[in-house]
Amino acid sequence: MFHSYDLTDRSSIERFDSDLTGASYIFGAGFGAISLIDAFDNYYGKKSKVYYQIVDLKLCLFNLLMSMRDLERMRDRRDIADIFGFNRAWFGFVTLYRAFYDKFMNTVVLACYENDLKSFESARSKKKKFKAILESSSAAYVEEVGLFVGFPSEFVVWMNEFIGSIDDQYRTAEVHGSGMARKWIFSEADLRQTPYKALGGFIDHLEEFFHIVACLASGKKYAETIDIRAKG
Repeated sequence: MFHSYDLTDRSSIERFDSDLTGASYIFGAGFGAISLIDAFDNYYGKKSKVYYQIVDLKLCLFNLLMSMRDLERMRDRRDIADIFGFNRAWFGFVTLYRAFYDKFMNTVVLACYENDLKSFESARSKKKKFKAILESSSAAYVEEVGLFVGFPSEFVVWMNEFIGSIDDQYRTAEVHGSGMARKWIFSEADLRQTPYKALGGFIDHLEEFFHIVACLASGKKYAETIDIRAKG
């Protein structure tokens, strides 16, 4: 039976969030920290676009983790199914990450740096403009959630470098060019010698993405939970 959700209804978004979080645990990931019901309460009707963007970000993170799970499961490429499945999953990860990062930039600017929104949207390179915005002000107060959201300088530098490699080395080649993945997926046994090694950096910084999205969704409520865990 098809389960439908009305994302404009509080009780329905609560069920949607519970189901999405439950699905993430089934597949070995935990998404409970990012509360869509908090995002609904904090933004819907005031800044509804931010609410919907947070919904999209949680879905994107789920999709990314599922893609990474598939890549890790098939990384040895022991049989035909894994060889070609790995090729599909790599293409999926590259395009999924680019979609996630676009949504992440848009959400952060709209929620945290609304005064820069017009210049960000008109910038020739949104990646460069986003980096410049965060470097000029590494923390921003989000009134809707009553919290300063911070962006560590090391994380800002890594984000810019990683999206650059995703675009220049991977996405452009696979989506707009003749492709590069086939040159190593079907011939190189040691993934440490391939672009796949870049996923290590993403995994190392994944928690920071979770933290920022959770702060945007829940603000003080999330920060207090983290503080209690730290003290415990």
